[in-house]
Parts: sequence; C-alpha cells; structure tokens
Amino acid sequence: MARADSLNVSGWMSFASTIMLVYAGLLIVAGLAGIFNSEIYLRADQGQFLIYDHLVWGWVHIILGVVFAVTGIGLVRQKSWALFSAALLVVCAILLNLLIVTVYPGWSMLFLLLDTLLLYALMVPGSKGKL
Repeated sequence: MARADSLNVSGWMSFASTIMLVYAGLLIVAGLAGIFNSEIYLRADQGQFLIYDHLVWGWVHIILGVVFAVTGIGLVRQKSWALFSAALLVVCAILLNLLIVTVYPGWSMLFLLLDTLLLYALMVPGSKGKL
C-alpha cells in the first residue's frame, strides 16, 4: 500500500510542477500583454479597474511568472523549499485573480479553478509535505 501512496503523491507532484510551469508561461505572456498594450486590462463597458498603473500590473505578472517558473523547477527537482513556496504563490495567484474577476470573469474563474486544483495537488492528503 505504501508503494501505491508514493506513486499517487509523485503523480500529484508531477501535476503540480507541470501546472506551475504552464502557469508561469501564462503569467509572463499576460504581463507582456499588459506592458505593451495598456488597454489590455480595460473594458469600455466596465469603466475603472482596481489597478490604475497597467505598466506596474504587467511587471507584477512577469515577476510572478518568473517566480512561478523557479518554484515549478524546484518542484520538478524535489527541493524542500519548493512545496511551501508553491502553496504561498498559489494563494497570491488566487488573490490576484480575485482582483480582475470583474474585468475578465471567464478567465478569472478558469484560473481560480486551476489554482484550487493546484493547491490541492500540493497539499494532497498523504503527502505530509514530503516530495
């Protein structure tokens, strides 16, 4: 039974590390889009957005994308610091997605679902914080 549990945990960790790396790419693309097109986070029918400086918002996405990528690589390499860092980053991503839910509700809900799955994969019962 222990063998099946270890395979299950490593499967969840593989899922989590893959999603972290994909998420990193999406954050970097979103950040570049925000930097090069300041109207990407605005919608004419919505009016104001919670973030007023879109250049800063784009850089926040790029920096978070790089940190997600480093943490995802840490998960792949089974580094001990990566599990806690990944969980903390996912909580930050949840908060960021809540900020843009009024601007892009479909994408925000999709990423909130992805964040929830990712958080579960990181904290799956039986892992006990071990990679």
